[in-house]
Amino acid sequence: MHREELYKSTTTTRLYCGQSCLNQSWVDSSGDFVQWPFDGSYIDIMINHNGTPSSNQPAFVTGYFGQVCSFNASVKQAIYTSFIPLSNVSFTIEAWIKPTG
Repeated sequence: MHREELYKSTTTTRLYCGQSCLNQSWVDSSGDFVQWPFDGSYIDIMINHNGTPSSNQPAFVTGYFGQVCSFNASVKQAIYTSFIPLSNVSFTIEAWIKPTG
């Protein structure tokens, strides 16, 4: 699979709480809403939600595509971002994770 193919996305939105249920599916032609490639920075390439690392910054190491973040749970590393409104929407969170230890 080419990296460009990873940018295609679809979603289904359903409204609840007394509102009519739309049950409509659509293809998001603009691509991802948020994407952090972690190629040496915490920048969101969709320019919506740049990340801010915790004081114990995760290290950047060589990954399958460019660089990746390497987290150490014992020092409570994290990356923070602004609020991302995900209520009443279908969404996917995708990550390549390689547990060690």
